[in-house]
Amino acid sequence: ETHLKSVQNLKIQNDKETINCKYYFPNATTLTLQNKLSRTYNLISVNLSRVIPLKQLTKLVIESNPISLTKLIELLRCTPHIHTLVLKSMSLYGVNYNSIQQNQSFQLVSNTNTITNVTFNGECTLEKLQIFVALFPRIQHLTIKPHTKNLESCTRFLVEKTNRNTNHLCSLCLLTTAKNWLTRLYTLIASETLLDDYMLKMIDWNLYLWW
Repeated sequence: ETHLKSVQNLKIQNDKETINCKYYFPNATTLTLQNKLSRTYNLISVNLSRVIPLKQLTKLVIESNPISLTKLIELLRCTPHIHTLVLKSMSLYGVNYNSIQQNQSFQLVSNTNTITNVTFNGECTLEKLQIFVALFPRIQHLTIKPHTKNLESCTRFLVEKTNRNTNHLCSLCLLTTAKNWLTRLYTLIASETLLDDYMLKMIDWNLYLWW
């Protein structure tokens, strides 16, 4: 029992494995979900709550490929104190940006979650970015991997002063970038006067923007 209380980082390969699990990890604060998740959206949180106090979690890592937006929202409804979210991939099949914002569950999570740090390791489109910032309006640090053709549009969207959902955002990390991305961002920011005080830096092929 003592060693169960010492576990803070729990990794689960399949949420169905928890159904017959005899152990409970009362002090876990980080949860990593790997491989398969239940197809029935409300079963995920039910299964996980058997082994871990979901409301105690502060970091959620989802490595299943891909997770639907519906499943993600369900998980976040049950984990209100998450501040760091890491996603491998996300499916937007059947999702419309304008209509999803009218969804009651989406609005509830958007209004109540405390997530400030988001990492999305899959290829990030402008549509996914729009959904992320609408769902996480308190975000401060964002890590994404945009396609080269979306570099300017994604960056512009994130740093525009008129975007209320990014008022708290102050750092952006672009993963696996090309050599010319640094110059492209300097040109974009200067030509459109997007930021007054900022810093750009390339570190190990990742491009960082702070403002």
